[in-house]
Amino acid sequence: MKRSVVLILAALTLFLGGCAARSPMVEPETETTVKEALSWSDLDFRQEALCYAQEFTIAQTQGYQKLTVGTDQTFLVVPEGAEVPESVPQDVTVLRQPLQNIYMVSSASMDYFCKLDALDAVKLSSQKATSWYLPQARQAMEEGKILYAGKYSAPDYETILASGCDLAVENAMIYHTPEVMEQIQRLGIPVLVDRSSYEDHPLGRMEWIKFYGALLNRQGEAQAYYDSLLTSLAPILDEADTGKTVAFFYITASGAVNVRKGTDYITKSIALAGCDSVLFAEDEDTGANASQTIQMEAFYNGAVDADILIYNSTVDGELDSLAALYQEITGQELSHFYRPPQGKYSEQNLKLAQELGYQTVFWSLAYVDWYTDNQPTRQQAFDKLLPRIHNGAIVLLHSTSSTNAAILDELLTKYEEMGYAFGNLNDLLFPGQTGQ
Repeated sequence: MKRSVVLILAALTLFLGGCAARSPMVEPETETTVKEALSWSDLDFRQEALCYAQEFTIAQTQGYQKLTVGTDQTFLVVPEGAEVPESVPQDVTVLRQPLQNIYMVSSASMDYFCKLDALDAVKLSSQKATSWYLPQARQAMEEGKILYAGKYSAPDYETILASGCDLAVENAMIYHTPEVMEQIQRLGIPVLVDRSSYEDHPLGRMEWIKFYGALLNRQGEAQAYYDSLLTSLAPILDEADTGKTVAFFYITASGAVNVRKGTDYITKSIALAGCDSVLFAEDEDTGANASQTIQMEAFYNGAVDADILIYNSTVDGELDSLAALYQEITGQELSHFYRPPQGKYSEQNLKLAQELGYQTVFWSLAYVDWYTDNQPTRQQAFDKLLPRIHNGAIVLLHSTSSTNAAILDELLTKYEEMGYAFGNLNDLLFPGQTGQ
C-alpha cells in the first residue's frame, strides 16, 4: 500500500510540473564497491574459556568457529549460508553447518548428541540397535532413522558414501586401524576423533557437551545443560570428605573381577563425592588401560572392609550377554548353570538367576590354591584333595595355580583308582536324562 502511495505522489509531481521548462536530466552518481572475499587471515578468533576440559578448544568470530581436538585436529565450522574463507590452511578441516548425515562410531559422542536432542543429525551407526546402551539411539535405529553402516574397523563404505555422509565421528580405537580412517577421508568425508575419554578431570569429560554444542550450532543448549550439571553437583563438591571407602567392580564371564585404576575417571569421580576408592596393585601388562582384571580372591582381600560396593552391571545383563556370545561363537546354547563368584550370593541374586532359567550350583571341595606367590606343595595339595573326595563332588581348582597344573594328571588318576569316574553337571543333576 505504501508503495502505491509513493507512485501516486510521484505521478502528481510529474503532472503538475509538466508545463514548466524541463531541466536537463542528471544521472545519479554511482559508487562501485568491490567486496573482497573473506580470507582466513581476516578471522580474528577469540578463544572461549573452559572450566575443566583440556582436550579441546573453541574459538569464535563472525559466526565462524575454530575447534581443536588434542594436538592434531583443527576444524573450521562454517555457519549455514556463509562462504568458506579463502586460504584456509591445509591442516584445517572445513565443516559446513548444518551437519545432517553423520556416521557415529563414538558411544560417548552419541550420548552428547542425545543430551542436545540432536539425534536427527546422525544417519549412520557403527553399532547395531541391540548394542546401544542409549535408549534414544536404540529406538532411532529400530525406527529406521539411523542405519547400521558396519563396525568401526570394517565400515560399509558403499552405504556411507551413498548416504551423503558429511562427518565421521570416531573414537580413539580408529588409530588401531589407520587404513580405515584414510579410506574414509579419501572418499571426501571429514573424520573427527573424540578424545573426551582422555580428559584428566571427570568434569572435563562432561564439558565436552560444549564442543558438540558448537559443532551443531546448539551452544545455548549445551551451556544450559552443563550449568545445570554443575549446579546439581555443587552441594556434593562443597561437602567435606566422608572417610568412606568404595569398591567399584564387575565380574567377568570367567569369574575374575574387573576393577578401575587410580587414574581412571570413575576413581576420580568417587573422590569428588568425598570417598576413597579401594585400589589394587596395578598390572604393568595392562599398560595405559583404565581398568584391569584381578582374581576374585585378590579382590575379596582388598574390598572385604569397603564401606560401599558398586557393581557395574547386573546379574541378568551378564548372563544374557554371555549366553548370546556363546551361541554366536559356537552355534550351541549355553548350559543354564550359574555359580556365584566366590560362592557369595544373596536371595535377590539367586532369584534373578532362577528367573532367567539358570540353576545355581556350588562347589563342594576346594583348598587354598590361589596365592600365586605362596603355592602349596604337591603333598599338601594331595592331603587336602584326596581324603575329602566324595560321590557327586564338585572340585574347585584354580587355573592360576602352578601346583594344580603339576599334579592334575596324577590327581585324576588317583581319583580313578579310588573308584570314581568323571562327568558333567547334567550327569550329576539329571541322571538318566538326555537332551540336557
